[in-house]
Amino acid sequence: MNKQEIQMRELNIDDITENLLDYYNRYQEVNKVWRFENNRKVIKDISFIEDWSYDKKQTIIFGELKETLLNNGLVFGAFQSNRLVGFASLSGTFLGENNEYIQLLQLHVSYEYRGKGIGKMLFHSCTKKAGRLGASKVYISAHSSLETQSFYTRMGCVDAKWVYKHQVEIEPYDCQLEYVL
Repeated sequence: MNKQEIQMRELNIDDITENLLDYYNRYQEVNKVWRFENNRKVIKDISFIEDWSYDKKQTIIFGELKETLLNNGLVFGAFQSNRLVGFASLSGTFLGENNEYIQLLQLHVSYEYRGKGIGKMLFHSCTKKAGRLGASKVYISAHSSLETQSFYTRMGCVDAKWVYKHQVEIEPYDCQLEYVL
């Protein structure tokens, strides 16, 4: 597969259908994660598998992606042969003490398509759009797995200077990051 086979596009409300994630594979085997202990980030041996059932996919489609669009957010999709193989979404709301952040709500690439540059393409689509909307930073509450954190480090993300407390309450084990535009 080469990058020319992947079509990136901004999705609209009509694209958010029940079968949008039919071919999407969330599988991720996690063995090591970042955790905060005594105000320091440390690597812990914690193993689990992330995977999405049909019901979880429906919640993502209608409870998150559709809601994002209905609340002035944006959703980007990466397609191969009209099948969604990755997606990302941006909030339509500014955050932070000076409203300098827009939050990256989702960024996922199907298991069999990881490591092929699709995540990078989705990330850059979101950050370019965030800049055009007037944000100076992108806020990211990211999975704590070593692989996910390595991806965001390669993209240039750093620990967030400002922390969105509501997001931490929702996902207490996520790492709070930012990307300066």
